[in-house]
Amino acid sequence: MIEIKKHNKISNDIIVAIAGIGEVGYALWGILDKAYETIPLDPAIGYDIPNPAQADQLHIAFPYNELFVEEVVTWVASLNPFQVVIHSTIIPGTMESLDTILKGHGFDCLISYSPCHCWAPHIQEHLMSMSKNLGSMTEEGGRTAAESLEENGMNVSLFESAATLEWAEIQFIWRTAIEQCWTNNLKGIGDSKELDFIQMGPAYTEIMNTGLSQMRTMSRFFPILSYNDVIPCDKHAVTAAKLALEVLPDGSFNSIITAVMDTFSEEI
Repeated sequence: MIEIKKHNKISNDIIVAIAGIGEVGYALWGILDKAYETIPLDPAIGYDIPNPAQADQLHIAFPYNELFVEEVVTWVASLNPFQVVIHSTIIPGTMESLDTILKGHGFDCLISYSPCHCWAPHIQEHLMSMSKNLGSMTEEGGRTAAESLEENGMNVSLFESAATLEWAEIQFIWRTAIEQCWTNNLKGIGDSKELDFIQMGPAYTEIMNTGLSQMRTMSRFFPILSYNDVIPCDKHAVTAAKLALEVLPDGSFNSIITAVMDTFSEEI
């Protein structure tokens, strides 16, 4: 069984549990354990579950899958927390489904969505330096989750609703995947034509950013987006993005994204 540090002085007397101790979950554990008594939970890799198991706040950090909602409900039933924070990338509609099922089972906990944009080996550093987006089903849930993360030194950007953040996250993943696919295609052309990709890459980026700059002048939304940084997209995010196609209406956009995501999945 994993050793859990016992605090002599805790800034808040709540008990926190983290379900899923992969790269993100482990980094969250390192941050939250400084302020709260934190219990790491990941039976998939052999961690034992304390008995009796109970937590005031539950953080979900395992990858999204078709049974994600059911797994979260199982953790909630086991720990009975007053608050749940989802850090995994999820498809639009997941938070509403989770809220409905939890209430149907008599659990009236506050649930929030706060996806992570960070990558190894600097995950903990990114969690502490990058803004942590957060959307909740209720105003109270957003406020209390934000206060908890901020107490641990994180910067929080609060969204009006969880659904708004769900759609923003999925669109971000698709855009990242498309840009990655375009870049890989450019590299393939450079290799086949024996061209210098080191020269092609910056020129491609400059041309793309010029076009995007023109688009920004036509929309008040574009200035908040950054196209200058390379932000990798991991296999779990790709899986979530592909599953998200199920909630989109049929049409050309659906077909295009499906083709791009299939290509990207083969490359990572």
